[in-house]
Amino acid sequence: MNNSNINSMAQAAFNHAAKKLELKEKSQQQLYVAHNGGLFKASPELITFLSIVEVNVIEDSYGNPIRIEREKLLDELKQCYQTIMNDWEVEYQKILRIRNGKQI
Repeated sequence: MNNSNINSMAQAAFNHAAKKLELKEKSQQQLYVAHNGGLFKASPELITFLSIVEVNVIEDSYGNPIRIEREKLLDELKQCYQTIMNDWEVEYQKILRIRNGKQI
């Protein structure tokens, strides 16, 4: 291998990692749901918590206590989480197929 091949492989790996991180950050930003004046991140932990515990007030992403409609919020969180994870997986599969760093 010559230096040109090594450099292009390194650049392709760097571009792939950068695109993967960008995709993750984009997806993470879209996981927020507004509900009763609060903002909640659709996470497996919150979805599980709301599925198990009967609560009327929880802390939102900004640390504020918010009165919630538990079933409604749970449905919104599940829908948001599944939609974003599906979109993320589709986009991730696209970048996995790209071999050339210039294509990213």
